[in-house]
Amino acid sequence: MQAVPSAFVSKDRKIVLGVVVGVLFLLVLGNLVYAIGNNRVDDVRGWPDVELGADDVVAYKSTSARPLHLHVFHPQGAPSPVLVLFHGGGLRDIRLEQFVPQAERLNAAGYSVAVAEFRVSSDGASRADSASDATDAIAWLRTNGSDLGVDSSFVAAGGASAGGWLAVESAHVDDPPDALVLFNPAVNASNVPTAAVPMIIFHAATDTVVPIDRVEDFCTIAADCELDVWPVGDHGFFNAGEIPEAYENSMVQTERFLDDLTG
Repeated sequence: MQAVPSAFVSKDRKIVLGVVVGVLFLLVLGNLVYAIGNNRVDDVRGWPDVELGADDVVAYKSTSARPLHLHVFHPQGAPSPVLVLFHGGGLRDIRLEQFVPQAERLNAAGYSVAVAEFRVSSDGASRADSASDATDAIAWLRTNGSDLGVDSSFVAAGGASAGGWLAVESAHVDDPPDALVLFNPAVNASNVPTAAVPMIIFHAATDTVVPIDRVEDFCTIAADCELDVWPVGDHGFFNAGEIPEAYENSMVQTERFLDDLTG
């Protein structure tokens, strides 16, 4: 057998190596493009880099994970009552944009809305940490809200799913919120506030994540609770863009509920 010249062997090895390197480069580039193209608001860190269109973005708390901010939407005119809203997501996902439509709608009705950041599990936070953040957000507005043009004598809290649970937890303190506005809250009879905080709950009768009977039990025990049950829909039935009639109903009833309390 005739020996293959070493020069040809070396050349072949270089070609094979070049092909391998090229394939690896394309794989890495493809994964990078996929990651960028599929980046979600849920994955964003380093708030308040998320732009919600709020009139003010203020830090209310410094934590070892990151600073926490309130994204405050103001109506025109005199200092207004404020509703602090905590997004859903199981204390895992960041869905800060969830309540922007509600904030804009309530602004038109004369209310300020503060969309609150809080720590989630990806920050290494516990449920107690998230609840502490919610309580601190409300306390901060009580003390500093007037500097933002907010009527700090009326600070309500609200939220969706786990965010609704946070709002309820904020009512287990000496200075609870003045009212609660809850959307499919992850609550049960064991965490009813002892304080007689007026509250309204929007829930779907067909919710499979938080069954309606849990919410009915909670509302029955609470001192001052109004339950608005929508006949059909999933856990996010109230969100803008889900069921238009359900969203509209939740906004009309929220405005009526807050109007009755603020006179």
